Amino acid sequence: MVSRLLSDKFRFWIETKISSPDFQRKMASLPILRYFVRRDAEKIYDLVAGFVYSQILFLVVRLGILQQLKGSSKSILELSKMHNISKKNMKILCDAAVAINLLRSNYKHSQFENRYFLGRLGAEILGVPGLEQMILHHEMFYRDMSKPLELLKSQSKTELSQYWPYVLSAGGKKEISSKVARVYSDLMASSQALVCQETLRLVDFGKFDVVMDVGGGNGTFLSKLGSRYRKPRLILFDLPEVVESALKVFDKDVLERTKIVSGDFDSSDLPQSATAITLNRILYDHDDDKVNKILKKVWDALPPGGCLIVSEPMSGGNKPSRSGDAYFGFYTMAMTTGQPRSISAHKKLLKLAGFRSISVPRGCQRHITSVIVAQK
Repeated sequence: MVSRLLSDKFRFWIETKISSPDFQRKMASLPILRYFVRRDAEKIYDLVAGFVYSQILFLVVRLGILQQLKGSSKSILELSKMHNISKKNMKILCDAAVAINLLRSNYKHSQFENRYFLGRLGAEILGVPGLEQMILHHEMFYRDMSKPLELLKSQSKTELSQYWPYVLSAGGKKEISSKVARVYSDLMASSQALVCQETLRLVDFGKFDVVMDVGGGNGTFLSKLGSRYRKPRLILFDLPEVVESALKVFDKDVLERTKIVSGDFDSSDLPQSATAITLNRILYDHDDDKVNKILKKVWDALPPGGCLIVSEPMSGGNKPSRSGDAYFGFYTMAMTTGQPRSISAHKKLLKLAGFRSISVPRGCQRHITSVIVAQK
């Protein structure tokens, strides 16, 4: 207790010193400490300017500039004509994209003769399936975040909460159209590739006889699972408006091993033939009461020894993370439903549902997804 108090007092003393302009000037004047002062100043500036960086990213994706520069280069003149944007403003955009490593340029004598190429981060974005669609989807999120205090106090009607009627209408509170379900399912499928890849890397699904993906959308995850593992039979479970598009996703040989079941996990019991059930990006959409009901239904559907695999963004708990706590914390706030939970919070809910053997595969890339395996 005494050591804790001394530690806190020392931290308070350090914080008081660092918050002093005079102390910062003295630190910057010392060659040994100058590096740390400049490093922290750059980090602070990136926080201040971060909203501008995200809009630059949105613009180069929205205009298709990353795709247009794939394997080629363009001048400011060419890009300004393609997009009907003045040369001056196009140059500002491209130079800004160079500054944050989305593009690169070889500078000529005339500023408008500069040719622009894909930068390292721009090329990597193109290599991540679904990432461009996710960035474009952020247009609504940007608007919801434009009044952050109103969002925090729940005083504004958010666009994201209107976009996700699929989640909010569960349980038959209101009907959703096939069009709305298809938009939702397509967005989830486009952003699912990395989550699928990471989940399949961490869990050996070849040991299961039957795998059921609950809330599996158009079958993107099961399609990739079935292509990698030939042993398991597969069950896709989701709303009828959603699973109707699944036939277009599955390869013929995978489809032959797949049973498509339409239903609502809020009002329907789950089929009971699966030895493993997956919940991919499902639980963080809902509050604890709803999650308890979902987990109870999963428990009832599994045989003794059956496994539940949960894969979704998770909070860092006592060590908050950028993805789980900062990004998805505010994203679910704008959705007005659900929350990212820590691994320990998931474990408590799983134990409450009856699961006893709970493990977390090592090597999770948590900016993509976190995975928990629970055995009945």
